[in-house]
Amino acid sequence: MIVLVACVAAIAGFLFGFDEGVIAGAEKSLSASFPMTPAMSGFMTAAAPLGALVGAIFAGRLADRFGRRRVLIIASVTFAIGSVLSATAPNVEFLIGARIILGLAIGVAGMVAPLYISETADPERRGALVATYQLAITLGIVSAYGVGYILAEGGHWRWMFATGTVPAVILLLGALRVPESPRWLALKGNMDQARINLMRLRSNDAAVVDQEMADMLSVS
Repeated sequence: MIVLVACVAAIAGFLFGFDEGVIAGAEKSLSASFPMTPAMSGFMTAAAPLGALVGAIFAGRLADRFGRRRVLIIASVTFAIGSVLSATAPNVEFLIGARIILGLAIGVAGMVAPLYISETADPERRGALVATYQLAITLGIVSAYGVGYILAEGGHWRWMFATGTVPAVILLLGALRVPESPRWLALKGNMDQARINLMRLRSNDAAVVDQEMADMLSVS
């Protein structure tokens, strides 16, 4: 189960990198479809980071209120919506709005995914699994450049953005299968469910679960 948790967090990181990097390959084709001033082109490029800033500001409150898993599910749906809207944009203003939506998902996932994996991973593998998220961001950027290279010749910028829906759907399916963070459940006073989820994450190792539950109780 912890491997699945790590994969879910990694996919969130991949989407972070992909949706930040895909604009580099699409920009030339976009300029042919939507003539833009330098200022408009710059704002379009900056729309995703701007949305990420806003998303990161509110991500902590959302995660504390609704739980890490639910927020990851929301982020995956937002990634998919933003990718579809970007791919179908009829004008540059619409595209900027779609990129802001993608940025919101980036900001939320960028805060919640590492938090989720740090709260669910066992101490021995926690650092390595969190580092997997950082590696996935780089892989997402590289993949975005690869997609841009393949599709640039035909000016298929819409397909570049649409490609982002694939990992978004995979993230959604993965997030629906993983358990909620036991530590968040403990913070909310739901110790019974926290223990159940921790048993799933620790392969029913009762001794390890008892120790971690004691640790959670000591700091809650």
